[in-house]
Amino acid sequence: MGTPEMENYRDRIEQLLRTGIDSASGLKEVLKDERTALEDQDTDALNSAALHKQSLLSELEAMETERNEICNNSGFGAQADAMDELIQWCDTEHLIRGHWDHFVDLARECSELNLSNGAIIN
Repeated sequence: MGTPEMENYRDRIEQLLRTGIDSASGLKEVLKDERTALEDQDTDALNSAALHKQSLLSELEAMETERNEICNNSGFGAQADAMDELIQWCDTEHLIRGHWDHFVDLARECSELNLSNGAIIN
């Protein structure tokens, strides 16, 4: 068990990651729907997917802004490895490392799906 400060940051990051995982999972499904709409040349489905995609991207951007604020406020800055350093510091019971790794994997899958959909459009 860590200090109250560490627990506060851990709790904030854990909640943020749970929300981010939900949004990224939703985005992954929307990107799959977008792919199907592109393949079927279904304009209505494509427009619906685009609207939902934009909404989820906005959620993820807000999450990223908050994540950066938490990293900065905890003293770890905004460098690429700040989140890893924050997790190492506050996740003494190893409760959130798996959430972060899962989120990163989802983000990578979404990026690959989005690139693939973009290639179909082009």
